Amino acid sequence: MKIIYHRNFFKDVAAVPEAASAMLKILIDNINAANKLAGIVGCKPLSGVKNGYRIRRGNYRILLLYKDNTVSLRKVVVRGQAYKMYNL
Repeated sequence: MKIIYHRNFFKDVAAVPEAASAMLKILIDNINAANKLAGIVGCKPLSGVKNGYRIRRGNYRILLLYKDNTVSLRKVVVRGQAYKMYNL
């Protein structure tokens, strides 16, 4: 599975507190190790976003797009913002 990191993803990770940042690094390692989207623990579809998914880690949500065996990591947002419409 190919992984693409969006520019905003790195900005969002930099803004996250250190404890949560370490948790996100572990999650990124898990995504790298997965062969399929189903292999990523906690990955669920986003309603209203074609090919959009979210992964929950604590109070943060990682928003991603999945298409043609490619994962595009787009944003890291706090829980309350994850369900607002984003232009992923």
